[in-house]
Amino acid sequence: MTAGWCRPAGSFAEFALFDMLETLPASTLVSIVAIVLILTFLITSVDSGSFVLAMLSHGGDPEPPRWIRLLWAVIAGAAAAALMLSGGLVPLQTAVILMAIPFSVIMIGIGVATAKAFYAEAEQALRAQRLAERRALAEQIRETVRIEHARVEAEAAHRRRLPEVTLPQPRKLRRLRPR
Repeated sequence: MTAGWCRPAGSFAEFALFDMLETLPASTLVSIVAIVLILTFLITSVDSGSFVLAMLSHGGDPEPPRWIRLLWAVIAGAAAAALMLSGGLVPLQTAVILMAIPFSVIMIGIGVATAKAFYAEAEQALRAQRLAERRALAEQIRETVRIEHARVEAEAAHRRRLPEVTLPQPRKLRRLRPR
């Protein structure tokens, strides 16, 4: 396990990763790689966080000045260092959870708004589809009426061109009366 000189008394969670890595072959090398990866993660996280904070504090400018980014990085680092020095990982975790609660409420609101927007968009698409179907049906009816009207007109014109033929009326037969 980890040497006693580098572990504070009563802390276990902070060294759980390194206790696990000691069981692997070349544990020193693997621990160094883990530390480099953790530092890379922390540095990129602070960099992106300071970039977003600088953009927001500089009026939404997508390229805020570097000194503002540096200021926000120093402020975030100082806050994390103060929390770590005040009691280790537990106060830092508590602060992160407390800061995440308002953001969680905002995220839930964003989710609800997104669901409403999807529903409204689906309704609008359905209305547009129904309108297109109604227009197509109305056009089909107009075309059918136009064709039927043309057929009736053609029949009427055909009848006007033909002479009126009168069929002879059958003659009335006289009934023979018996005498």
